[in-house]
This record gives sequence, C-alpha cells and structure tokens, in this order.
Amino acid sequence: MSAVISLVVHSIHDASLRAGIESDDPVAWVLDGLLATDAYNAQIERTVLAGVLTGSLDALRRESALSILYSGRLGIFAGVTERERVAIRQVERRYGIGVLYGTLRRGRHAHEVLLVDATQAVRADGNDFRYACWERFGLDSQRHDGDAGYTLAMNAARPLLAALAAIGATASDGPKIAIAHGSLGMPLLLATELDEPTAWRTLFYAYETPAARQIVERRAGHDTSFYNVMAKARVAKLALETIYGSQDDLPEHALLRLATTCDAVLAVSEHVADELRFVGGRFAGVPLEVVPLGMTGKAVTPADRADAAGRLRAYAATLAGFEPDFVFTHVDPMTVSKGLWRDVRVLEHLDGQLKRKGCRALYLLFSSSTADGHAPEELTAWEAEYGWPVQHRAGNGDLRETEAALYLEAFEPFNRRAGNVRAILINQAGWGEGALGRRMPPGLTVADCLHGADLVFGQSIYEPFGLRTAEAALAGTPVCMSNVCGSVPALRKAAGELPENVIVADYVKMPPGYWLGSPYDALAIDQGVRDWVEQKNSLPAAHTLAQRLTVDDAVRSARLESGERIRAALCWDGIAENMFLPAMRRVLQTTVRRKSTSQLKR
Repeated sequence: MSAVISLVVHSIHDASLRAGIESDDPVAWVLDGLLATDAYNAQIERTVLAGVLTGSLDALRRESALSILYSGRLGIFAGVTERERVAIRQVERRYGIGVLYGTLRRGRHAHEVLLVDATQAVRADGNDFRYACWERFGLDSQRHDGDAGYTLAMNAARPLLAALAAIGATASDGPKIAIAHGSLGMPLLLATELDEPTAWRTLFYAYETPAARQIVERRAGHDTSFYNVMAKARVAKLALETIYGSQDDLPEHALLRLATTCDAVLAVSEHVADELRFVGGRFAGVPLEVVPLGMTGKAVTPADRADAAGRLRAYAATLAGFEPDFVFTHVDPMTVSKGLWRDVRVLEHLDGQLKRKGCRALYLLFSSSTADGHAPEELTAWEAEYGWPVQHRAGNGDLRETEAALYLEAFEPFNRRAGNVRAILINQAGWGEGALGRRMPPGLTVADCLHGADLVFGQSIYEPFGLRTAEAALAGTPVCMSNVCGSVPALRKAAGELPENVIVADYVKMPPGYWLGSPYDALAIDQGVRDWVEQKNSLPAAHTLAQRLTVDDAVRSARLESGERIRAALCWDGIAENMFLPAMRRVLQTTVRRKSTSQLKR
C-alpha cells in the first residue's frame, strides 16, 4: 500500500455540510459519500473541511450535526488545547474574523471542520491578497467585489490558511493536498500558491463550467444552440470566448480559469470535461481527469421498491381520485436549467400512445421556486378551498412567478387537451411529515419518488451530472433524461452500454435538412428553432418510453438487478479507490510544478 497522505484539505462552502439525496449540492454529495469510505480514510491521515461561513451558527449546528470544539462567538473553547485556543484567537484578532472549529461524522469516520466568518474581515488584509492575486495571476477583483460569495471567499483565504496552522494541521512534513470543490474553493488554493508554494499540491474538482451554464440558461437557444456551437468550434479550433465574448464579468468563471494553477483538474463528467476544453486557453495543456459522482452503496431490494411504489401510488390515487396505471415523477428545483417544460412535450406524445393502450397515468412534479416553501396552515387552507395541489390559484401566495408561468402556460393547457395523462404541480419545498399537505402518506420521501415511480423525468438543458435520475436508473426505474445530462456517459461506461431503462431525449441533434456549417450557424439557433427541435425530438423519446413502461414484475426485477450491478461500479467505495485516490497519488508524484507567472498572467 502507498504511504499515507498526511493532510487533505477540502476547500468548500458551509452550505455543503448539509448532505443527502434531497440536497441539490454536488459538493454535499461528495462529502457525504467520499469521506465515509474506508478506502479514503485508510490512506488519508487527517482531513479538514475548510471554508467560508455564510449562514447562522445555529442553522449550521441544526442542519449539519456538527460537533463544535471552538467558537469564540458562541463561547465554546473546551474542545481545543490551550495552545490551540491562543493560536486561533490570534488569527481572529489579526484578520478580524471569527473561527468555527469542530468535527463532522461521515459514516464510521469523523473529520475536522474549519470555517471562517469573514464578514468583518480587516479590509487592508483582503486588499493585499487581491493585489497579490492580480500581480501573480491577473485576477481582477475590482470587477467582482460586488458579488458577496466572491468577496467572502477572497477575504477568508489567508485567514483559513493561518487557522489551519493554528490547529496544527500543517505541522506535518508529510505530503499535503488542498482540493478546491468548485470555483469559490479556489481562493484558499491561491493563498497556498502565494504563501506556501512548496508545501502543497493542489487539485480542482469541477462540478460545472460557470460560463457554459450562464450561456445555456440565458440564451434562447439553450443547449440546442450551445452544444452544437461547441461541437463545431472543436472542429474549427475556436474557444468559447472567441465566439461568445469575454465571460470575465462572471466571478466563478474568472476563478475557474485559475484552476490551471493547480497540479490537476478533475471533472465530474465527460460533458464538463468537454466544456472545460472549450474554455480553452490555459486548459489546453492541464491534466484533466473525469471522476464521476459516486452513488450510495445501499442496495434497493424488490421489497424496498414495492414499499416505495405503494406509498407513491397511495398519494397519487388520493390526489387524482382514481388509481392510475402508471405514476410518473420529477423532483427538482424550479430553475430554467431543469427544462421542466420539456416533460410536457414528451407527455403530449405519450398521452396518445397510452390512450391506444387503454392506460392512464399521473405525472407528479415536485418543484418549488423557493427553498423555504409554504407554511402548513396555508396548505391546509388551500386544500380545503380548491383542492391544492391538484388545482392552484394565482395572487394568493400559492403560485410564485415562475410557478405561475409553468402551471398556467403549460400544465393547465395540457390537462385540458390530454385524455389519459394528468399533470399535477406540487409546489412545496421540504419532505418532513405532512409537508406536502394532509393527503401526504406517512413516510413519503424523495427516494420513494425515484424508486417507486414507473417513470422519472430529468430533461435538463444544463446538467453536469444528474444525481436523481441516476439514482432512479440504478433502482431499475425507467428514466427520461436529456442527452446533456452528465450521468448518461457515466452509466454507459459503467454498464458497457446504456441501460435498457435509460431513455435519452436528444434536443441537440438537429432534424434532417437543418444544416450547420460553422459554430456561428449554431449560434443563430433561437427559441423558435429550439421549440421546433424539442417538439420533433421528444416524439421518439415518447415512443420508446411507451414501449418500456411495464407492470411486469419480472421485468422490474431484471432492471433492478442490472441497476445493482451498475451501482457496484459507481458506488463511492469504487470511485474513491479507483479514481479519486489515484488522482491524488499522481499529483504527489508530479515532478514538474505549475506554470510560471509569465504563463499565468495572460
């Protein structure tokens, strides 16, 4: 076995300490899965999760189960030695920040957590760091200091490095690695490069490409345009900013470009890797490896699936007033990237095919445009007044702006036209007991909606991975995913071919007769063209779905068994041992250090 790595620091955001299948944060998923594996913990002597504190301390304690060892602002000091207490206090006074130090358990293993509240940080120190980053890396912080996340991350970088020394984490002479989880994890790594360049090796883990997300979401052609532009640009050897112009107004993009100062870059999917190469410039020569998100190792048994289906079907029948033959689900936040309107396009085609079979289906969209959700008493009143969530009202607090647009412009017209599929919007956040109203059956969870459904949708316009649809696929549930979903190539690679229950709707492929000669032809794709492509390309997806919907228990069992074999290849234990740890080992074996200052500041 290779020598133990003395220290790994994960540069994160405090919100990522709240993990689970309900979380839409991929960093939270990594921390929950990777850090719980025996493979990781056998080779890492000490792990510290270091990041910026943005929320309240009380909320963090409540939602993350963090055990606090030190917090000057909470008056907690008993968990540290006197030497550590004095050293941490000196860091707080020097930088005008607050330090929270504690431990967090993941599985059988406990890890250290070090967070900095930099809201009152000494301005001069932050300015010195910004100037050093400009001088060394060409990072123009004046363009981004209006962004709260960027400002806090930059203000916390050097204090975090000093606090790591205060708790003795950097005292070992053994190999030390710092990993930036996403763009806002980069400032701490920049601090290590400026202040302790020979002591650290660094990795950047890319969960998305911020400029790609912004372009896809904001331009009317969405993914239909962008990924065709990218494909044509690859042939023409053109980079993203050559076509779309500078993206440096986006702070996450400016920090992402500096990921090339790291010894290696990891991408969460083949799609993200391709996007990073499209960014071009410094990414042309950086070591780039794909390390997909791992899946939970807990097997889904036929009994688990049956129980989940029972709860979900009971809820569906109670809402609809009849027992549907099939229950379709989609669980996602209501953001433009999720492409929720595409589900209706598929359902329009599927409705006629189900009619010919004499079957009825209920489509349940669990989606809210806010994270706080509605108060239980509001739901009770609306259930009694007009039957929420089967019916909705605008103007009374029920439907927010984006929810109203989807419901009034897509769901209501569809329900008037369709005869065999009914679409219901459940616009509530949270999954606690009774959170979805009085008709919610006891124990209904997000996992039930993935494991117990007859079909799960996830047709995003931008989806670096797609945890929920991947989890549903591994449980044997038929899933309808867009081809830009990053878990599609991960599932295909793990299984040797795309699993039979994964149906991919391709909204990037142009219909016959539409010729794209250059990236600029693809750049001209607007909403009208995209609508046309979606309408046409959703038909073959619906046709395949109609063929693969089943009530046959033998087919379901076979799909479940196939999914469990794929789960073994994609579980966190395998990802840690075969991908993540080898990537760290290769970084430690690297003899060529990072690019010179003259190469970086361009």
